[in-house]
Amino acid sequence: MYKEYGSEIFLSRELSWLDFNRRVLEEAACKELPLLERLKFIAIFSSNLDEFFMVRVAGLRHALEFGDHSCDPAGLTAFDQLQELRWKLEKLLALQHRLLYNDILPHLARENIRLTEIKKLPEKARKQLKNYFRKSVLPVLTPLAVDPSHPFPVLNNCVIELAVQLKSKTGKKNEFFAFVEVPEVLDRFIAADDKLPGQAFVLLEDLIESELPELFAGCKIIDSAAFRITRDMDFAIEEDGDDLLRSVELNLQERRSREPIRLEVSKKARGSLRNWLAREFELSDDLRYTVDGMLNLKALFEFIGKCRRSDLLEKPWSPVNHPELPENENIFESITRHKEIMLAVPFQKFDPVIRLLAAAAEDPAVLAIKQTLYRVSGDSPVVAMLARAAANGKQVTVVVELKARFDEGNNIIWARHLEEAWGACGLRYIRLEDPRQSSADSAQGAGGNQALCASGDRQLQRQNGAALYRFESVFGRRLPGGRYFHTFQHHYRQRPAGDQLVKDRGFAL
Repeated sequence: MYKEYGSEIFLSRELSWLDFNRRVLEEAACKELPLLERLKFIAIFSSNLDEFFMVRVAGLRHALEFGDHSCDPAGLTAFDQLQELRWKLEKLLALQHRLLYNDILPHLARENIRLTEIKKLPEKARKQLKNYFRKSVLPVLTPLAVDPSHPFPVLNNCVIELAVQLKSKTGKKNEFFAFVEVPEVLDRFIAADDKLPGQAFVLLEDLIESELPELFAGCKIIDSAAFRITRDMDFAIEEDGDDLLRSVELNLQERRSREPIRLEVSKKARGSLRNWLAREFELSDDLRYTVDGMLNLKALFEFIGKCRRSDLLEKPWSPVNHPELPENENIFESITRHKEIMLAVPFQKFDPVIRLLAAAAEDPAVLAIKQTLYRVSGDSPVVAMLARAAANGKQVTVVVELKARFDEGNNIIWARHLEEAWGACGLRYIRLEDPRQSSADSAQGAGGNQALCASGDRQLQRQNGAALYRFESVFGRRLPGGRYFHTFQHHYRQRPAGDQLVKDRGFAL
């Protein structure tokens, strides 16, 4: 007899994700890592947390709003999970603050890398920053007042804003509020000369806040503080319609005005300013966070890039050439001789993936190329190779995953490009549940048409993915794998829109 188990054997998906992100944060506490590597994990933790709120927390809020009191497999309702999430998050955010301000930044200061305050700089450095503000920052700023004649504006997602409480010096107007967006087109960390060895930086929002009187001439600044909102980005796509591409585009256009799901306010904000923000955004206490320090810590990647200290980073890894895929040999000949070849990136070079597509685009023996596209970066040569193949008369079929989370806009650009460049080729938009890249080339040989298949992870098509992610890819003249892949592609060219995807046909790793 089988023993029946209850919810005690399951873990909440959302709570277990927080446990995963806790392990990311714990890497920042590892003393064996160089300082700037530890700082990277602070940034990764915050980047992960932003997406967690935009998708997972937003989904739980939707369940509450629609009166869904059902339990997940772990036996927790949406309300239970939100309560537990808040408790866990407070502990994690406190740990992140301690690691950053009590450990990593003080140790960086001992290494002559400082994040300082403008008021602590010598007068000459403050003048230099003022000149930089007037020349490079002021022209980009657009203050937005909020009063009866100027309604509350739509603020951008995850962008730092300065909330300002003002009063006219003439006394003709009551107190009012305004916003100043901290522009993301400018560097967040600005070099400053504090007359000490090494490097010193100030934050862009601190510089703007120090110059608010110049922005609001004729007004008295009563209070100001930085804050940031995170919006609900968890949208559903109607996949049973005829135009999935258009459906995704419409949802992306609506993202900017989606409801806020989190409000982070600097600890500097006093009562009236803080209460006004809470009232305008209509967020409950469990979705409001007071931040003691800088906001948007994922921007620390920029800070790391500006630190001229390679000794505080891991030594760069230089990938090696694959011994079975020599650069001076035709890649088809290499694959034919070895039958199956495993490529492990980033330990081995990513180049063979591009060489395979480039060779297939030019080789007259190649009749067709079939490719899935999941996440394709703007500088990826993959699409260029496919376009080249189509121009050379190959039959090119592409399956595009439009719903790759937060890459939808980029994928739409590529999809439109493909439609315009070679509309005669097969182009299908799907929801890909198992987002692994696969490519198959059909070549004509002495034994008839043969399939050469390459299969691997989703990041194959991102130029930076080859350096940041570990994945394996298989090259081989494997007829079973090729047959699976061709069946997969034919299914998606013929199926009506909205059909569900069979998750894994066995041809991928």
